[in-house]
Amino acid sequence: MNDLPEIDFELCNGCGVSVSKCPGLAISVVAQTLSEREALVKIPYEFLPLPEKGEVVDALDRKGETVSEARVVDTLRFKDKTCVISIGVPKELSMDVRNIRARREQI
Repeated sequence: MNDLPEIDFELCNGCGVSVSKCPGLAISVVAQTLSEREALVKIPYEFLPLPEKGEVVDALDRKGETVSEARVVDTLRFKDKTCVISIGVPKELSMDVRNIRARREQI
């Protein structure tokens, strides 16, 4: 991928399909309307196991550093096998969070 992804915001309804279709997985969706304190962030996720709805995970910034905890709101699976994870994060961190790390113990 050599160019930044371009989005036609006139056509975007926030469904998240573009998040899974972007060749560089560079698109995320941020909605500031989850609650008074939380924003909804939709990110591409290609790891297993998938987190479960309601699970608490670490919210990571672009450097991979933990900036907060997050709550998994939803997991969407698409035919191309790229999943989109929707997480609830503090509103003030919504533009910083770009990945998650499960808190499950490894066997």
